[in-house]
Amino acid sequence: MKTVMIAAVILFGLLLVYQAAAQDSPEEQEKRAQEELARKKAEEERLKRLAREKELELELLIKRQELIQKLGGEDKKVRESTAEELAKMGKPGTDFLISALKDENKTACITAAQTLARIGDERAVEPLMKVLKDERPEVCRAAIEALASLGAKRAVETLKKIWKGDKNRSVRIAAAFAVMSLTGGEEALSTVLEGLKDEEMETRAYAAGLLGKTGSKKVIEPLVKALKDKEKDVRAAASQSLGEMGKPAVEALIGVLRDNDKEVRLLAVQALAAIGDGRALDAFLKSLQEKDERIRQSASEGLAKIGKPAVGALVDLLKGKDIVVRFNAAKALEKITGQDFGIDHDKWKAWHEENKDK
Repeated sequence: MKTVMIAAVILFGLLLVYQAAAQDSPEEQEKRAQEELARKKAEEERLKRLAREKELELELLIKRQELIQKLGGEDKKVRESTAEELAKMGKPGTDFLISALKDENKTACITAAQTLARIGDERAVEPLMKVLKDERPEVCRAAIEALASLGAKRAVETLKKIWKGDKNRSVRIAAAFAVMSLTGGEEALSTVLEGLKDEEMETRAYAAGLLGKTGSKKVIEPLVKALKDKEKDVRAAASQSLGEMGKPAVEALIGVLRDNDKEVRLLAVQALAAIGDGRALDAFLKSLQEKDERIRQSASEGLAKIGKPAVGALVDLLKGKDIVVRFNAAKALEKITGQDFGIDHDKWKAWHEENKDK
């Protein structure tokens, strides 16, 4: 009996110890309360967000036709602002844009695809892949470009089939470029280059616009040739692409400045100005003496982009007799230095001597 009582006392003591150990300290209780409060707050925020999303979904459903008209209208600013507004809405806006991919309004589809690419939402990949079956070439191209922008590698095999088999050349070109972008290879480059020889002006311009984004040196010579295309849009696209190519295109563009056609020279100097490489310094200085104001203006912009290395040569130009050349040199100097001494050679020279080593 005595043994049983001793055992009971021991068990009772152990129970008390266990209860004491199991009881939270005030600090732990406070921590637990804070965690519970944070959990409840997060849940409240989640429910509010869901409610707001439902409200936006309803609002977008009601305004669907109006928004589609804005996305597909002729006014570019309205299209862009509407797309931006939808992009800021989060999931409801993205869902609306995805649904717009199937609309009869061609421009609305294109704008939706472009906006989805900019948002970068992975959920858009599958809907965009479905658009690849669209019979409208412009819509199909927009979807292809969006998939490339989204880095949708799972679309590569489908894009390869389009590149090699679609009946529309511009769609094949878009698919070829997308395959290049997604795989990093140049296997499809020849298809894009072939686009420069197409009978359709829009296809040539489209191909010329894409080539600068490939980063391949192989496209420089074909793009230089495209600067002489009979259509202005093709020439402009080629010039922009050469500018996007950057430093690798500089020497070829400098060579183009010897062309007899002033429009071709203009495109070359514009591309060089976009690059702003010091190797074009002499070419820009010579272009300041052109009769065409557009060429002189682009050369001035190019010199301004080169910056400080161009200052000495520009100051020397102020000694010449040609007032137009002096004026353009002064304008470039003002852009580079932030100073304004007009066409006064002596003042510019004094300033340059004082500041050239700073």
